[in-house]
Amino acid sequence: MDNCVLDKSQTTTAKGAMFFSPTFLRFLKYAKPYWGLVVAAICCGILKFTLALALPGSLGLVMDYVLLTDLPQEQKMFRMLLILGLLTLAFMGRMTATYLRSYFAVVAGNHTIFDIRRDL
Repeated sequence: MDNCVLDKSQTTTAKGAMFFSPTFLRFLKYAKPYWGLVVAAICCGILKFTLALALPGSLGLVMDYVLLTDLPQEQKMFRMLLILGLLTLAFMGRMTATYLRSYFAVVAGNHTIFDIRRDL
């Protein structure tokens, strides 16, 4: 039962903030040379999940600027096609961001694992 209890001196610093275990810090030393790939993967992930909001946003645009307006049919059709084109671009951007996020994360992970195995 004593193995499950953490010593307070091992989990907090002098200021009381939590810090990482020595094993995790050792892992971060191996991942540090690839921080650019990790940051790129994080940015692509943020973009991916932000672009997922394009569909609800486009539905709001259709309701506000197409369906609830007194415009000629040709102008409504133009606006619908414009929104459809922008939505298509957003989903293509989301697919690209998804691919790049996966690629950057895998490359950083593989390099980190290779470095760890090399040093073992």
